[in-house]
Amino acid sequence: MNNEPNRKHGRVPLKHDLEVLHRRYYPFLYKKARAITGDHEGAEYAVHNVYLGFLEGNLPPEDFARNPRAWFVRAVRQEAHLIVEAKLHAEVAALELG
Repeated sequence: MNNEPNRKHGRVPLKHDLEVLHRRYYPFLYKKARAITGDHEGAEYAVHNVYLGFLEGNLPPEDFARNPRAWFVRAVRQEAHLIVEAKLHAEVAALELG
């Protein structure tokens, strides 16, 4: 029995596909994340977290096979915004303690 979820719009990406997806999309995703986070470290962290989540089984929605780039862009943007939010919270906490 196949343990992979049933997808209507194409096959579920396999983990070995990640290398191909990484090479194809990383430069673009990094630029998007950098524009949001404002720094190299935050941008890399955002992109790598999305790819790591993908590897750990956070499966994308059914339409992933039709447009994987759109899924990755959306996921990286969300992750980058979370990083910015965490930085702001840390700065506010530091000001409150100071």
